Amino acid sequence: MKTLLTIMVAIFSLAVAAQTEKKSVVIGSMTSKPNAILIVNPQNSDQGVLLPQLSTGQRMSLKPSSPTEDGLIVFDTNQKSYFYWSDGKWVRLYGDNGKESYYSIDPVNFLELKPNNEIRHNNLVVFETDNTFVTASRNGLGEKFIAPVNLPHRADIIEFTVYYMDNDDDNLKVILVRKDHSGNTEQIVSWESSGASAVVQNQSFNNFSGLGEVDLENYTYRVLVEFDIDDGDDVYEPSEARQRLYGIRLKYRP
Repeated sequence: MKTLLTIMVAIFSLAVAAQTEKKSVVIGSMTSKPNAILIVNPQNSDQGVLLPQLSTGQRMSLKPSSPTEDGLIVFDTNQKSYFYWSDGKWVRLYGDNGKESYYSIDPVNFLELKPNNEIRHNNLVVFETDNTFVTASRNGLGEKFIAPVNLPHRADIIEFTVYYMDNDDDNLKVILVRKDHSGNTEQIVSWESSGASAVVQNQSFNNFSGLGEVDLENYTYRVLVEFDIDDGDDVYEPSEARQRLYGIRLKYRP
């Protein structure tokens, strides 16, 4: 009777332990790591784990269900980097070299785009005041300006900020574009001011519709700015400029 009781206690103890003890799925040699649900421990310490490998096109065509699949990880074979799915978009995984950097476009970096194939450059005005800005001086003589964007290959644009003043009924337009070598253009950011204010403001963007990864092998990058000057609103001194661009800043990770 005593022996039977001892056996029953042992079985009960094992049953309780089986319910409370954490178990791991082990691939390779056994090791004790009770808080790990999966252990990959190669027997000869000469193997690793290979996650799914996708091209950039394959990765972008994969649309997991967020937020239920946030954290999904793949390796992009074109970008040579890991990406994880978070809040409806793919986010690149960075190491220590993924610190944020900045690239700024000064007013003096802009060139004028002339209408009707004219080559004259006399409508772009840069006022070197306490707050340097660029503007157009007259209506109909070229109110579109352009500046190149020179970021490192494979950099990831994470923010695009416009510093401006628009104290006019008409709107100021700013467009960030990339152009392939055959001349086709894609808009990365397209923005138009609204309202009228004499205060210097800024507008930031961080959604680039999957075009935020810089690809210098296939594209060049530039910023287009379009002012809208009415007849009779000619600009000869800083105080007369109702639309102004003070600068553009891009935040990126190399």
